[in-house]
Amino acid sequence: MEATKGNIERDLYLIVMANLYCLHPNKAIPPIPWFHAYRNIAGETLMKALKESEFIHEQFAKRVVKILLDYKTQYESENMKKVSLLRESIDIVNAMRLATISRIVENLIIFRIRKSQSIYGPVTIFLMYSKFVFNLEEGEEVKFPIRLTDNITFKFSLSGSEERLKLTDQLFSLIKILSTFHYLSVMEKGLIEDQIQYKSDEHEIIIDYQLFIAKSERIRKLAMKNSECEKLLSEINNSDSIYENLLQILKIREIDNGFASTIDEGRMRDRCCVDCQVY
Repeated sequence: MEATKGNIERDLYLIVMANLYCLHPNKAIPPIPWFHAYRNIAGETLMKALKESEFIHEQFAKRVVKILLDYKTQYESENMKKVSLLRESIDIVNAMRLATISRIVENLIIFRIRKSQSIYGPVTIFLMYSKFVFNLEEGEEVKFPIRLTDNITFKFSLSGSEERLKLTDQLFSLIKILSTFHYLSVMEKGLIEDQIQYKSDEHEIIIDYQLFIAKSERIRKLAMKNSECEKLLSEINNSDSIYENLLQILKIREIDNGFASTIDEGRMRDRCCVDCQVY
């Protein structure tokens, strides 16, 4: 049967108390306990908890249980993140391999006007990019190199009846477009294929587009993401060690659905203070 949270807390409290009295059987825990020698975050955390508990076994045990279970939750959550990051790192390596053999040397976008009609007649589309203006009708296409941080403006016109066509200018933002796709799928393929639609009771505009991403852009983006993964993994590994160090210091190990004391596992006598023995 799966142990409940309350049962785990109770059992862990009893284990901590038993270990404390085994290691420090006196009325109060001494100011320099066995874990004082551990010069790490786990040891410092326990020293702080001890002072806040006024060296009383029961109060210290309660604080230790909370600290340990909080770090356990964080440990489990970050282990899941670690697995995800490791998978992502593998995917990045595979995507990087595909990017390095790409023959696309510059970012290129292609627009195809699939449909451009209104109740008043065909609609002409003016595609404005940088200093260029492209005039497109239904069935036509245009392609040109582009920067991934740039914007394109679409203007619409109905010959002789512009005032009747109630369609405002539309901004096509490459940054926004890229943000709607997962970077790995984009950088692995080096291509985004999608469609823009502007529809109302009066008009229907459908524009297909293909965005080809340059080899250098893909490699740069993937290298940056790989660096981020490595940094996050390093942070998680450092955090993991706190929980593991706490278990080691407190002479506790995890078992199925709970914890167990390691006091009697390979006893080795040592001394940390005048009246107490450490095992």
